[in-house]
Amino acid sequence: MNQCLTVILPVLLILNSTLLFSSEQTDFKTEAQKILGPIKKAFMGELTAGLKKGAYDSVEMCHLKVPHIAEANFNEKYQFGRTSHKIRNTNNAATDWLKPLLDEYMSSTESKPLSPKVVLVEKRKAYVEPIYTKSMCLQCHGNLQGSVKKKINQLYPKDQAVGFKLGEFRGLFWLIER
Repeated sequence: MNQCLTVILPVLLILNSTLLFSSEQTDFKTEAQKILGPIKKAFMGELTAGLKKGAYDSVEMCHLKVPHIAEANFNEKYQFGRTSHKIRNTNNAATDWLKPLLDEYMSSTESKPLSPKVVLVEKRKAYVEPIYTKSMCLQCHGNLQGSVKKKINQLYPKDQAVGFKLGEFRGLFWLIER
């Protein structure tokens, strides 16, 4: 009987911690999506409003307003942001914990997506969600020409966030415990 307990008890403890973490993952994923939802909606609202004026004007609007959306949604419990393998704003460069996740999502597309996920980063829960290129994105992230290209080069001299194609993986939204 003692031998049986010696074998079964560790297995039960592993199963219990796995289930607990799985439940924690689901809870954290739900919380992260609730936090990021309004932020993504605000980003999209600003981009849509800017694009109504034209791609050239939307570049300036995005440059000026998007950083303030993040500030307005500051959260003491979590840090959040966006990143990509081809960044426009150097403030959005991937940190070490995000680089392997970018690599993991690189082969995904909107037609063959990878799901958002929760990962552990130095004992902190983090959530990542892929961004796929929509048609509206191509006006500033596709093959640029003319005044839009000139404006982006002026505002972002180290810009890499061009040449994307419709449905292609463009980057990640992320959220991590502080």
